[in-house]
Amino acid sequence: MWRKFPVIILLAAAIPACTTISHTPGPAQLDHEIFYGIDNNPENLEVPLDGATYVSGEIDARVYRRLAAAWEAGEKPSYPLIGREPALWLRELEVTPVLGSGGKVHLEAKALAPYPVRLTLLAMENGKPATLTQTNSEAWSSGSHFAAVAVDYAAFSGSLVIVRVEGAHQAMESWVRLLPAQ
Repeated sequence: MWRKFPVIILLAAAIPACTTISHTPGPAQLDHEIFYGIDNNPENLEVPLDGATYVSGEIDARVYRRLAAAWEAGEKPSYPLIGREPALWLRELEVTPVLGSGGKVHLEAKALAPYPVRLTLLAMENGKPATLTQTNSEAWSSGSHFAAVAVDYAAFSGSLVIVRVEGAHQAMESWVRLLPAQ
């Protein structure tokens, strides 16, 4: 029994190394895939001439008045947020047609996260995501990190735009299919 003990220890030490080499997901990756996995079922967004907005959630303005006002304005609060803060994951995409441009739309995306993130705006082109623009977030407080990007894009009916937020071991995406307003 005791002679087998070093072999057991050696195997126990080697198994994690094998899983790393074979790219078997670890506990953190499995947790991410189960609870934060990327949902690639596109949301349809009808875009009239005055534009449209996709939002993944909202801030309760009655409880977090200053945070909600800052999110709406897309600007850092004039003085630091204090007190109890929510751990919010929000994504928003504003789409506005650029009149007289032959189908271009102006895309503005913003994100709020509980820790530093990278916000990327992508478009599905020829079946593959193409990066349109990206940025890193800025801290509004210890629990609120904000990022915003904007770009003009030559869209057509059915264009698929992806708002991706990546931080630490998590990534979240919103897939939005742009459709003309009926």
